[in-house]
Amino acid sequence: MQNVIVTATRYWLGRSALDDIKCAVMDQASLIKLAELLNQDGDLERSFRYIRFTWQCNSFFNTRMRASQIQSVLNVIEKNYQDASNRNKLLLLRRLEAHCSPYCRLSCSFA
Repeated sequence: MQNVIVTATRYWLGRSALDDIKCAVMDQASLIKLAELLNQDGDLERSFRYIRFTWQCNSFFNTRMRASQIQSVLNVIEKNYQDASNRNKLLLLRRLEAHCSPYCRLSCSFA
């Protein structure tokens, strides 16, 4: 039952956000909330894109009403995005090191 509610919430927030964008409504509360939910669910890529879009709209139209709300959400999502990116880089380096020959490790250490 909980899964149905979460899915429905995402759906209607998405519909509301699309309508806000189509109608040039710059008070994109639904997109901010959708970005928060996606961030909580671990969908960092989409949550980052959505919150950056709202930040850009807010900056362009200088709507102060949502600036602090967007900023707090943006900070959380950006930190999670950076943490995930750093974890992926570390994992990639470990895999590369595991597959690298001893000569490659020696030459890579001097780079």
